[in-house]
Amino acid sequence: MHLFTGRLAEYATDVAWTGPRCRFVFARAYNSGRWDEGTLGSGWSHTYERRIEERPPYGLVEVDGRGVELLFPADGLGGYGPCIRGGATVSRGVGGGWAVRYASGTVYQYRPDGKLDFIADNNDSKTRLEYDQSGVLVRVVDPVGGALQLEVVDGLIKSVTAKDGQRIQYTYIGRQLAVVTDARGFTTSYTYDPSNGELSSITHSTGIKVEITYCADTDKVTQVRQTSAAGRVTVTRIEYPDAQKRRFIDPLNRVTEYEYDPLGRLLKRVDADGSVLAITRDSEGRILSMQYPDGSMRSWSYGPDGKVILYRSTSGLETRVIRDPVTGYPITLIHPDGSREQREFDARGNLIRQVDTHGQQTLYTVNAAGQVIQVKDSQNRVTEYVYDTDGQLVSTKDAADGMTELARDTLGRVVSTTSPGARVTRTEYEGIGLVRASIDAAGKRTTNEYDGLGRRTAVALPNGARTEFTWDRINGKDVILEEKDPQGYVWKTIHDDAGQIVGQEDPLQRRTTYTLDALGRVVRVDFPDGNFTLMRYVPRRGGCQSCGGTSLLSEIENAQGAVTKFFYDPEGRLVRTEQPDGTAATTEYDSMGRVLSRTRADGGVERLIYSPGGRLTATIDPMGFVTRTEYTPSGMVSRVVDTRDHASSFRFDVLDRLVAATDALGFVRATSYGPDGEILETADANGHVVKTRYDELLRPVEATDPLLHTVKRTYDEVGNCIRVEDENAHAWAFGFNLRGLKTSETDPNNKVTQYS
Repeated sequence: MHLFTGRLAEYATDVAWTGPRCRFVFARAYNSGRWDEGTLGSGWSHTYERRIEERPPYGLVEVDGRGVELLFPADGLGGYGPCIRGGATVSRGVGGGWAVRYASGTVYQYRPDGKLDFIADNNDSKTRLEYDQSGVLVRVVDPVGGALQLEVVDGLIKSVTAKDGQRIQYTYIGRQLAVVTDARGFTTSYTYDPSNGELSSITHSTGIKVEITYCADTDKVTQVRQTSAAGRVTVTRIEYPDAQKRRFIDPLNRVTEYEYDPLGRLLKRVDADGSVLAITRDSEGRILSMQYPDGSMRSWSYGPDGKVILYRSTSGLETRVIRDPVTGYPITLIHPDGSREQREFDARGNLIRQVDTHGQQTLYTVNAAGQVIQVKDSQNRVTEYVYDTDGQLVSTKDAADGMTELARDTLGRVVSTTSPGARVTRTEYEGIGLVRASIDAAGKRTTNEYDGLGRRTAVALPNGARTEFTWDRINGKDVILEEKDPQGYVWKTIHDDAGQIVGQEDPLQRRTTYTLDALGRVVRVDFPDGNFTLMRYVPRRGGCQSCGGTSLLSEIENAQGAVTKFFYDPEGRLVRTEQPDGTAATTEYDSMGRVLSRTRADGGVERLIYSPGGRLTATIDPMGFVTRTEYTPSGMVSRVVDTRDHASSFRFDVLDRLVAATDALGFVRATSYGPDGEILETADANGHVVKTRYDELLRPVEATDPLLHTVKRTYDEVGNCIRVEDENAHAWAFGFNLRGLKTSETDPNNKVTQYS
């Protein structure tokens, strides 16, 4: 749901296919408070049910496929200014309609009647909409001709059919969407509150049910009650103290408070422990600063076009962006240490040249659709990409002329991959991108099973070994309750009402429990043997729940009372570790987060030196001895001079694989590779060669040493080595259980060792 408006927002993707020139999605969206009826019934809309309309005197309003309205305010001159949110602009389109352009370069072209005509990306690849004579959308065609067919009866969509024939069906009660049946036959059912017509329950075929309660006099959601497949009930509540404040109470009664500006943009968040995140914004709603619970602050500055030109971290380190004055594309990135990255774009915004902080250049060649067809690095090594007529990648040729080929189905999913060594792997799918089976180069098949929510419930290996997963949904989170391995052993995971893990139980019913604090952090772990561990935290500078983390681990205490302490710098990097005996180790960093020195508990200091681009060039040990390192242009270590001035050098092929290593005495160890990167031969300093042969799965099956002694290996269907035979025909046999654990070993004298 949307906290500021209080509206329920239910989204579901019914059809999707992918190609490099398009990401085609047909998704449904329910937005409570919408009284208009679309082609999916009251309150519902879909991806392509966008429209634009004039609303004097306010301006021009675009309604997207989720029912969200974007206002382009009237400028007083007969036109309309940029959207208040998102930075989109609008202009008159071809034929008297409107064209809305977003910052990404995507353009939505609307017809004079306000209906969507086509969508174009920044390379002018278009997704087109086709309507019947009465103005009903009946077909959507992607940039390469793939079509979604819509069956519409009496103004309501009865079914949609993807270009591969998959069909999704919609059933209604009156004019309200009641049941959706996906391509695999699984259903999702909906009911509505008779008093206000709003969506009141969602029931999945897995047995999960969500019930929604609204304010009596508004369309705002006040409670969401979820019943899991196992019958577990959790309740989330939302309160509205005033027009701009919201209180979110989770199933554990933890309260998080939010404060918004009049346009619904977050200004303040108070977490369950009382810690505060404060946000300042400019008149356009762009974030200027974020102040975190520990008082630290991050800030952003913007150019005239509204794009970021300066970022300042919590410790005051600045990263700058220089943008092209015409296009706004980022052409130079200046890091806090002064190092620079350069970028160059073509007129359509495609990256065509990049120079990294080491001064190494990479060139990109793109086709008319904006797809990369060639990449050339600073050593003139070329990688090429080939696309089919639908714009889908079908082959890649690396710098060593190794060719990888891809075959795809009608939805653009990869169904087979042929490696440079002609090894073929295949993939089968069901539904929207669920992998039903993977077939390796030896023809061995691994299969997967899924439930109605697309969660994997079982995997079966080629030897029949089967692992099963039991799922549930707690507080909106999909969680695994049990995992049963091929031998029938069951591992259980215990969750609280917020969906957080609070315990784990092994097949012997030995339980490990976790105690969590108000922020969901583990503060105590109790082990099956009676031991326990305590954990304490400090606020993370620049950290908050809404931005990925509130704290850093500061202490670990074991059952005997021994405490290990951890200390951090303003950027959250570990700088000191104190052991229970009082000894400490410290680490120092530069402005880019690279380690400058390490001080051991005994006082010894190791120092590290870097090149201007950031590569480690020297290490000085506590005795003052220096190890120096040199690199190839692509960043591979080419030479190492140790503390005694002994030099070793390394040579690589065009794919950066090590082919020769020369030690300080001049002895060379050489390596050669097969087409799929497998090591075929290694030669030591005396020219003695070991040759290795592989099976179709790149497992070593024969190794022949310089004396022509051969060791052979045999594998079972899932890759366990079950037999090793040496040059004298002496054999060792190994047994494995269905979990892949070794259970027995038989030596050449038939002596058997059992493992449990």
